[in-house]
Amino acid sequence: MSKSIFLIVESEIAPGKLAELKDVISRVVAHVKATEPNTLLYSWYINEAETELRVVEQYADSDAVLFHGQNYASFAKELADLRTVKRMTVCGEVSKPLKDALSKVGAEFHSHIDGHFGAA
Repeated sequence: MSKSIFLIVESEIAPGKLAELKDVISRVVAHVKATEPNTLLYSWYINEAETELRVVEQYADSDAVLFHGQNYASFAKELADLRTVKRMTVCGEVSKPLKDALSKVGAEFHSHIDGHFGAA
């Protein structure tokens, strides 16, 4: 079974803040890419109306998610002023420390049942 952890974070964009938010997202993505080798996927998406965001994240394991939380902290306040997180979905077999940390922010947890990882 894979140790990968997937997160999907759904947010609403603060009115009039899209341009500023896009700038912060670009900086966050560059920072994550440069400093988090165990972040396997970190991709932001916006709806057609440009009012909602989705961040799709994949980490090698629970420790990588915890590291991301610490590494991302310098951007957290800035992003909180530009968007409101509405839902966080966590998929995979998470460690107790990760579950404890993400439970504090209202995350929903889903365990893996079956599926395929990697190329056929």
